[in-house]
Amino acid sequence: MRRVYASTEFVVWCQENELADSNTFLIAAEGSSYGIVVDPGSEVRLVSEFLRQVGISKVDVLLTHGHFDHVCGVAEISRLFSTRVFMNRDDEIHLKRNNFYLKALGEKRSVDTFEYLPFPTNDELLKSVQVISAPGHTKGGVLFSVAECVFVGDLIMRRKVFSATVPGHNKEQWALTVRDIWPMISVHKHVFLGHGGFTTPEELLVENSELRLLLGL
Repeated sequence: MRRVYASTEFVVWCQENELADSNTFLIAAEGSSYGIVVDPGSEVRLVSEFLRQVGISKVDVLLTHGHFDHVCGVAEISRLFSTRVFMNRDDEIHLKRNNFYLKALGEKRSVDTFEYLPFPTNDELLKSVQVISAPGHTKGGVLFSVAECVFVGDLIMRRKVFSATVPGHNKEQWALTVRDIWPMISVHKHVFLGHGGFTTPEELLVENSELRLLLGL
C-alpha cells in the first residue's frame, strides 16, 4: 500500500485495485494495532499482507456503497482479522446482485457473502469518523469525513460526476446530493476518490467540468 497522507493523528494508505481500478484506503495511527479499511477491493491480499506488516490485528471495514468493486475483499479481511463491517442497509440489494453484475461484465471472479452492521451512532473506535448520507450513485451511498480528509466513494470522479457501470443509480438524486454536499466536501483539504487516487476540492473544480456545471460555476 502507498502512503498518501500523514498527520500527527493518523496516516492514510491507498491500494489501487485491478478490478475497475477502484481504491482501497487504510486509516490508522502510526504503531496502532487498530485500523479502518475503506472499500476493500480485488487486491485484498496485498492489503491483508500490509496490515500484518504494520502490526494491525483489529479492523473496522467501512463501505461507501455496495458495488462489487468496493466490497469484493470484505469476506477475506473478515476471515483473517478481528473485524466489524459497516454499510448502509439501503445497499443490501447490490450485495445480492453483485455476482450477476460481474458475470454480465465478463468477469470470472465472484463476491463472497459477508455479514455487516448499520453505521453506529455512538462508537468509541469510530468517534473520529463522520458518516454522511450521499444517495444517488446508489441509494445507500455514504461519505466518510475524518479530520481534514473526506472519502467520497463514487459520488464524484476526478473528471466527471455521473459514472455508473451497473444499474441502481438515480441521476436526479445524484445531482441533488452533489449540490447539497459540495459545501461540506469543499472545506476538507484532501478528497480521496473511489477511483483515481486522491485530490483536493480546488483541483476537482479545475478538472471536473460536470461538477462545475452542476454547481453553476
